[in-house]
Amino acid sequence: MNLRTLTLRLGNYGFFWICAIALTAFQSALWLQLFGYTSSPYAWITVLAFWSIYRSAVEGLAMAYLLTLTVAPFTAMSLDLILFSHVFLFFCSYMLRQRIYWTGATYFMLVCGFMAMLLPFAHLVGSWVLDDAESANFLFFEWIMRTLLTTLMGLPVYSLFVWLDRFTKKPLPQEARGDLL
Repeated sequence: MNLRTLTLRLGNYGFFWICAIALTAFQSALWLQLFGYTSSPYAWITVLAFWSIYRSAVEGLAMAYLLTLTVAPFTAMSLDLILFSHVFLFFCSYMLRQRIYWTGATYFMLVCGFMAMLLPFAHLVGSWVLDDAESANFLFFEWIMRTLLTTLMGLPVYSLFVWLDRFTKKPLPQEARGDLL
């Protein structure tokens, strides 16, 4: 690996980390200012979904850990609960990719929705196992709205992520080549 390749790879990781920070800030701060107390999408899940689909397991787990440190200042959840949720979501979507896969934005949107649907259950199980006081409650309407909004958010974010990969010359895996739709 030469210096140019290393620079492009680190640039790719850095751009995705900046996107994760921006998407998390959008979800936790800007959404509240624009739309009030309506349910917000899990914006940061899109980064984890992209990395679970289009990266190796080691790279995806590294991003799950980095996302844990990125999301932690924006939430009241404990760090171990966030990490448990991220690793659980990563492995579920990684296993989904092994069983069902097609190229393009529609699959990315499906994985974003799948992860958004599983997050409250991961949070519930994690709070039972890891926390002294079970802090998770399940709100059905909010669960449905967040899943739908996260799925819809997947389309514009997918085109941004594919552009970032092309800009930094990060090749997609052979089975993951595809365009917008």
